[in-house]
Amino acid sequence: MFMSVDFAISKTTRLVGATLLLAALLASLWWWSIRIERAEKGTPAFTPNSQAPQLPGDKRVAAWTQQLQMHLVKQPDDVASWRLLAQAHATRGDMAQSAAAWQRALALTPQHADSHAGLAQALAARQQGRLRGEPAKWIESGLKVAADHPALLA
Repeated sequence: MFMSVDFAISKTTRLVGATLLLAALLASLWWWSIRIERAEKGTPAFTPNSQAPQLPGDKRVAAWTQQLQMHLVKQPDDVASWRLLAQAHATRGDMAQSAAAWQRALALTPQHADSHAGLAQALAARQQGRLRGEPAKWIESGLKVAADHPALLA
């Protein structure tokens, strides 16, 4: 009897983790597309190099990621670019680099709930969607910042 309850909890936890990861990736892609659209209009501090050749999908994201990294060498306190870099790494599937960028963004703005959610999602993805340990810690700290944040409640 207990084995089936543990299995059901484990299966539910995996399902919730996978759902969170999928939601995070979809949100990242949506946010990335909005950010690119704004960048093309010149809104943020960082804009992709307009002289760069048009590249297909993955190579284009890789080129923007490299440009963001060069920008951050010059302006290491640009928190919006750290968040953008974190999402770019997540889009490329590099969750270790995504987590590192989220941690840098959190060091600059510790009261930013989206950064807590992003870091938790990156760490959970590195643990095959499991929320125990570090991801749970960042979800909990993010809920202290914004108790009604949808990505932290999901």
